Amino acid sequence: THFIEQHRDALCGVALTQETRWAAIAATLHAHAERAASRPGPAVPSGFRLNDFAPQWALYEASGEEFRVEYRAHAGSRFSFDVAGQPGEAKVVRLEGRGLTWEDADGVVRRARVVRDGGRHHVHVAGTNLTLVEVPRFPEPSASVVAGACVAPMPGKIVTVTVAEGDVVEAGQVIVRLEAMKMEHAVKAAAAGTVERVCVAAGEQVDADALLVVIADA
Repeated sequence: THFIEQHRDALCGVALTQETRWAAIAATLHAHAERAASRPGPAVPSGFRLNDFAPQWALYEASGEEFRVEYRAHAGSRFSFDVAGQPGEAKVVRLEGRGLTWEDADGVVRRARVVRDGGRHHVHVAGTNLTLVEVPRFPEPSASVVAGACVAPMPGKIVTVTVAEGDVVEAGQVIVRLEAMKMEHAVKAAAAGTVERVCVAAGEQVDADALLVVIADA
């Protein structure tokens, strides 16, 4: 997946206004419809995956806050959502051009207008204009490089973290043990130095290239 762990706060959930939450649902439904319209064939639905239990997702930034939207498409134009940790449901009643109408789990009908400009979603909902910026899933490597960074070589579960902030380490010293594909992998310090930051803890699930530990030069 190669999703950098720098978005940890977004994954833990943030407090959103109701209008921002509605805007996120509208932007996500609109983007999903665009992808569905451009799919290669009816046998390949948008977001198709073999592990169907995994939701589709998007990461947005609005008013300086990053937050994650997870969703699953169901029969009858119904969707289940988790917007920054808040669950909900939506049934698309009408989607025509930039206009979108949906009904929530309480039967309340909401309307929005969505204009997409690349990764920017301009949404008018509940009398409010909001802009949601979609955070790239695959940032340019140069944008995510941290000096002295030790990253996960693959997705997996953190088994142990063998260092703490302030520890002095040697080149080749094991700093994190990661379990992936039923095997344990040792992440080692590339150079000697002092541990400046520990970004993970035992038991956490991480993606490939997730930032694990930062080591300052000796």
